[in-house]
Amino acid sequence: MTGNSPFNPGRNVGSFTSGADLQHDAVIVLDKCLGVSETAILYNRLMMLTSQGRAVTLDCSCVTVVDTTLLRMMASFVWRTNENGSNVVWRNPSAAFCMTTELLGLENLVSLESTTACVSA
Repeated sequence: MTGNSPFNPGRNVGSFTSGADLQHDAVIVLDKCLGVSETAILYNRLMMLTSQGRAVTLDCSCVTVVDTTLLRMMASFVWRTNENGSNVVWRNPSAAFCMTTELLGLENLVSLESTTACVSA
């Protein structure tokens, strides 16, 4: 979907699939390289989805590079979502995503430690 991203037209920051019903989960497929320039755009999109009462699934299977600022934003988002009684589901986080999160000590904050998602990575 390059060029058709709902986050930033002309640049594929991630793709978003949705059903017609707002009760369906929102699945965000994250791109291979997640830089600092995508942080605010992604955060705003995530907050919009949760404000609509939608559960969020983040597919990190393609991620090979992730910026520290973006990971910290994700940690903030996960914390805020948990505080509001919801949760974030991680779908197939790549080995690179898991390793970077662990190296930065953020696995607890993004709630990867409570899943088996990174065990096989």
